[in-house]
Amino acid sequence: MHRLYFIAALVAMASGGAAPHAQTVLSDVPYWRASAGLWEGQNTYFDDAMDYNVRDYASLSRVELDGIHYRETEYRFYPHGLGTERYADGLAQPGEGVELVQVYTGTLVDGDGTVALPRATSRASANGSGATYRVLSDNDAVRLRVDPETGTEAYRYYVTLVGDEHRYKSNFGLRYEGENAGGLRAFILYRDRRIDSSAFEVRRAALRAKYNVTVLNAPDPGFASGVAITRLSR
Repeated sequence: MHRLYFIAALVAMASGGAAPHAQTVLSDVPYWRASAGLWEGQNTYFDDAMDYNVRDYASLSRVELDGIHYRETEYRFYPHGLGTERYADGLAQPGEGVELVQVYTGTLVDGDGTVALPRATSRASANGSGATYRVLSDNDAVRLRVDPETGTEAYRYYVTLVGDEHRYKSNFGLRYEGENAGGLRAFILYRDRRIDSSAFEVRRAALRAKYNVTVLNAPDPGFASGVAITRLSR
């Protein structure tokens, strides 16, 4: 037994003082492994009184894992209304909708599956700078966004996987300044189902048609704002 300890010590010294160990990657974590792939969502956006801001809009989300690196690309399809006011930059005509493309990237920071999300594109940044994605169980996780200036939460975003085919998300937009800090300012419910990646372009075209999308707001590093907002050709 003493001889085994001596051999282990020699190995540790040869490797710089610590015995080698395998690094956790995202695919090792059951929650992340089950989250990977393509999802289609039907969503509802409420205000603080639980009245509709946007009663019905859709999304496609692609979750990709690469070692310790996480990337989620989200495509949102809004009908004419609040979505076009926020994301179409005045290019949408009455009755026309907008498609918003968001890219979230992050890095695994511990063996429990926690991912830090350092940045997001565009103005829809619920999961952007300052957000942390914490795994709660094999099927559940929460993204927390803390305002860096006040230290109060801006968003609390729960994700629940049910079986292999369904994902449900609830996003609490919280007031992060003033006397009512922590109070509700918005709530979004997402109802996702898994789809095959080969169906992506078909579903994207169908959702553009459903919401009469004529404007695309998508990441473009060639623009000062980091996004390009353009009308789609018909």
